[in-house]
Amino acid sequence: MFVDRDAFDFVPRLESPWTAVRDEALALPDDLVEPWVEPHLYGTGWNLAGLQFLGREIAPTCVRCPKTAAMLRTIPGLAMATFSRLAPGAHIATHTGWGDRVFRFHLALVVPGDCALRVGDEIRVWSEGICFGFDDTVPHEAWNRSDRDRWVLMFDVIRPGLEGPAYDIAKLPTDLLKRLGNWFPDVDPALGKPRKDVASE
Repeated sequence: MFVDRDAFDFVPRLESPWTAVRDEALALPDDLVEPWVEPHLYGTGWNLAGLQFLGREIAPTCVRCPKTAAMLRTIPGLAMATFSRLAPGAHIATHTGWGDRVFRFHLALVVPGDCALRVGDEIRVWSEGICFGFDDTVPHEAWNRSDRDRWVLMFDVIRPGLEGPAYDIAKLPTDLLKRLGNWFPDVDPALGKPRKDVASE
């Protein structure tokens, strides 16, 4: 299920500076674009450069991407943001998200031929500079059958009218929680709150 993009007033603000966002993504060093933590479930060739999670900016990436970071701060209800790179020949296997409190958005940055996203029964092809959103609790998959990397800015926004935690923390992969712990050593990633052991030091 794809959502009505006209219902989200931040969409035009994102599309206007999209080339600056693309240029910052492409300038990132490879060591900041990390493989997704569950290749055994989703397949290889899917790499991410985290920008924000539960209200906290991921400094190594945001420092190198100041225009992107500034733009993300204008999105109400932002729960997560990352650059997503899909390698040539890669296929992200069918899966669902971690909870029903967010919509997922993609701002297409680099789209070679024969790349697409399937959500439920609908297949959509990315267009560079265009943003769309979808319900990621609906089974979905993505593929890149071209010979170049595909890049999007991927982010989650809390659904209008909802409050409370953005995700079902019980569904977050253990390896992702460990990675979040490395990014935010002073925060319990499962709660988005200061760690008691750190706060007491």
